[in-house]
Order: sequence, then structure tokens, then C-alpha cells
Amino acid sequence: MVRVSVFLCVTIFAGNAFSQNLYLNDYYYEPYFSGFIFPTSFACIGEEEFLVLEIHTGRVIHLKEGNKTIALDLDVSNNAEQGLLGIALHPNFITNGVVALFYSKNDQIGKDGGNWIDNRVETFSWDGEKLNFLNTLITFPYDPDQKNGPTHDGGKLTVGKDGHLYITHGDFLRGGFENPRIEMNTSETDVAGVGGIYRISFTGEIPRDNPFYNNSNPQIQSLYTYGLRNCFGIATDPYTGRIWATDNGPDQYDEVDIIGSGFNGGWLKICGPDVRASKYAENNYTDYDANDLVYLPNAYYDDPVFSWLQPIGVTQLVFLDSYKFSPQERGNVLIGEFNYGGLYLFEVNTNRNGFVLGGALADKVADNSEERNLNKVGDNWGIIVDMTIGNDGYLYLLRFETGEIYRIRPYQDPVIPKSFDLKAGKLVNGTLTDIQFSDDSYMIFQTMLGRAAGDAQIEVFSVAPPPSTKTLTELQFFVESKSFKPLVQTIELYNYETQKYQLVSLSTTTSSDNTTQVSITSDINRFIEPLTREIKARVSWYSVFSILSFQSAIELDNASWKFIYK
Repeated sequence: MVRVSVFLCVTIFAGNAFSQNLYLNDYYYEPYFSGFIFPTSFACIGEEEFLVLEIHTGRVIHLKEGNKTIALDLDVSNNAEQGLLGIALHPNFITNGVVALFYSKNDQIGKDGGNWIDNRVETFSWDGEKLNFLNTLITFPYDPDQKNGPTHDGGKLTVGKDGHLYITHGDFLRGGFENPRIEMNTSETDVAGVGGIYRISFTGEIPRDNPFYNNSNPQIQSLYTYGLRNCFGIATDPYTGRIWATDNGPDQYDEVDIIGSGFNGGWLKICGPDVRASKYAENNYTDYDANDLVYLPNAYYDDPVFSWLQPIGVTQLVFLDSYKFSPQERGNVLIGEFNYGGLYLFEVNTNRNGFVLGGALADKVADNSEERNLNKVGDNWGIIVDMTIGNDGYLYLLRFETGEIYRIRPYQDPVIPKSFDLKAGKLVNGTLTDIQFSDDSYMIFQTMLGRAAGDAQIEVFSVAPPPSTKTLTELQFFVESKSFKPLVQTIELYNYETQKYQLVSLSTTTSSDNTTQVSITSDINRFIEPLTREIKARVSWYSVFSILSFQSAIELDNASWKFIYK
């Protein structure tokens, strides 16, 4: 990663009096929590609940509803980029509580600093308060015959759709022409033991379908990809399962790559697109191309999906996979950086194998600041080292030098039901997910005649958005439904001041989808429970003519809220 020293960066950004800017018209940001000491990564483990890593203290901080405690304190080597760097949750974390951590082990007991022993990934079990050691999965040890950093550690983790753990490790400054290695494309035989993305199980086993599993060296067997310099961002595309990663160039060409099985990123002979023939100190200012790389069996080279000619110190990337984001942004990629304090949003193409790029960016390279800013959606953000979608659907950003977490929220904030209770009628088909969105996925139930509560009735429950720095101006509730015979449809919102349901809509269903929208613009908080922020609504259906009662099937496609802020 091209960067000045950590402490110099702190001086630069801490003295910056400018507030952040977010150039997404439909969204705003707000401070969420502060007080961390150089945090590097975090993971959401519940509603308003996170585990936050501090690089140089080795502490894992448990943050829950605004309160923080120490869940684990590891003894870390904290020279330069070493320390506590990465976290990932087991796919079954909710039931087994397993957490993976990447950190730099030292030779001290009970304190940080000292001499570095290795970088390692270990698993721990979460008991609700503390992390308890389980197992050491993989180590990247000191090697007296090679350089040992202390920069280019990488350390970011992600979990693939296959349930395996993907581990980034930088090149550790190894593999130069004076001491060539396979992973840096400078040797056919000698192994660096670092410089790629590693794929292992949560028990430490090497999957048999790893691309280089048949190699005799376990360090190569565990590799998923190699030829990377210093990867400080990795994420799994939730739509395709593809692994995407960022890679920091030397004095040119930061990259975004799609990491397939056996991918060779080209380092140290190539950075940026092959056709650019990049020359820099590490490759002896030589015009190498993809034919000059070292290819293990099953390896392949591919160009980055995007590059910055002038490095930005690219950090984490995140897929905006949340219903809180509108279709225009949903599924796209937001990227943070180290050098200029920017945030960048890229639209993913239809095949989800690259970005939608045109004009000056059609060559997939930002050649100057003007081209770099074409995708900028935020500035003055300092050093954003991690980003994640919380369990509540909002985007959370972790800022390194100030130790802060920020939250990005929509001005028009959708809220989906979290549970329901069918009070009258017979459920024929469907689940909760069928009524969370308007997507032609229906909950179907049959009216029951002679019920005082109505021929059919459903209650839906959820939680209002957290208190906001903006002003709540309107509450909307939507019902999309149809019935094969016309029914009277009533909508009631629960009033927590009167402790009763309040009628807010009366209409008639039709045989085609019809959306009823309720709008509340005054005294909105009466429909929000003040402590738990619970909200609930009741929708009822009655025969149009009570003396001619009949049964009818009701298809309910959506029952949700929207909170409008200004």
C-alpha cells in the first residue's frame, strides 16, 4: 500500500477541519460511535452489535447499543502494519459463535510489541461477552532466508458462499529478483509463503478443490490466488459468490480484481492492465507482460476490472446488498481509500464480472484526478479501512485515524415486517418474506366466514428506524393485495398513546394487485413505542355484503413501512 506512516497520517487527517461530504442525494451519514484506537476491521454480530479490532492494542472491542467492553486482548507485534488486522464470522455464527481473527503474534506474554513470530489466523468462540480460543488454522512464520515485512501484511478476511475462509496476505516485501519466489512470479521453484489469497476451511483443512492442491508444498496447496502485492480489501459478491479484492500498487496502479480459482495477479512483474506495460523499481523498470509470469498448473492471468494510475491507497470494498438502498445503488460496489479521503461508487455490470464504465474510463483506468473523481461519492472521509452492512440493513464505515464508526442511511427509509400473526383466516401458502417486498411473491390465505374480527386479519410487527440526526416528517404504510372476490379492506396502525389500534384506511380490494398507501404527517411518534421502537399494523378483510358472506382467497404481496426524513 502506498502510504505515509500511520502516525503521520493521523496528524494530517486529525488536523483536517473539513467535515465529510456524501454526494448521494438520497442518503445521509451520521456519527455512530467513537473512541477506538486505530481500528482496522469490524463485524456485525447482531442488532446494533459489533466486534471491532484495534491494530496495535490487539483488543477486540464488543460494541452493543452504545456500550463497549473488551471481548479479547491478544498479544500482538505492532510494528508498522502488523497487529490485529482481520475478522470473519463462521457461516453458522448465529448457532456456533465461531469467529476467525488474523493477527501478528509476538514473543511477549501479556503485553504488545516485542519481536514478531508470525502472522496467523485463529478461531474463537463467542459466548456473548468474551471470545475464547479454539484453534490455530494457518500461520505465516518468520523466515530467516527472506524479508519479513513488517509492511504488506494484508490481513483482511472474507467467507465465500462455499463456507470456506479466504485470507489475504501481502507479499511481505519478499520475492524480489535478488531472492526470487513463485508467488511473486520471479521463480519457478522457491516458495515465499505469502503474497496471495489463501482458502481453507474453518477447521484449518485445505479443501481438495483448491487450484494447487496437488502441489507438494502445503503453503502452495492452501493458495487460492497469488501474484498480489498488498491486498487490504476483500468481499464476496452475494449475488454470484465471486471473490473481489483490492490490491495496492507501488507508485502506480492500485487495482480492483475478481479473484477466481488459480488467479495470478501479475505481481511483481505486472501491475495494472497488461497492455499498459507498467515499469517501476520492483520490476527493474522492465516491460514485462503476461507471458513472462510464472504459471502453476491451473493458474491464469487476468487484468484488473479497474485501476488507478496514481494510487489512492485503496482499502475495503463492500457490496450494497441491502433493501435500505434503492435499486439504483443496490448491488453495486462502494470502495474506500487511504490517500485522499474519498469514497467511490461503481455500478456492477449485468453479468457481474466488472463495472459499467464508459467515456474516459472505458479503458478501465483512472489516469488522473479528474477521471478518479468520476466515481467519487464522498470526500474528507479520512482513512476508511472497513465497511459492512449491519443486521439492520444500514451501511457502517470504520475510520482508522479517528477511531470512529459512521452510518449511512436513506432519507426515505423502508422498514419491512419482522414477524406476523394471522388473527383470522387460513394460511394456504407463503411466509414472512413474501410480504416484505413488492415482488409478486405472495402470501395466500383464505377468508373465514362469521368472524367478528373480520373474515381475514393479519397483524405485522417491526421496529422503527433508530433516532436520527434528521427530522422525521412522514410515516407511510403500504399494503399491496388482491382478492378473487371484492372485500372491504381496513388498515389500522397501533397507537401507543391510546394503547389501541387506530383506523387509517378503508378501501375495497380488486382481482388485480392494488397498493394502498397510508400517509401520516403529524404526531408520528404516537405510532412508535418509545423504548423498544416497536411498530405494528393490522390489516383486515370483510365481505362487501355481510348478508351475502362468501369465502375468497386473498393474495398479500407487501405490508411495509417507510419513514421519511428531511
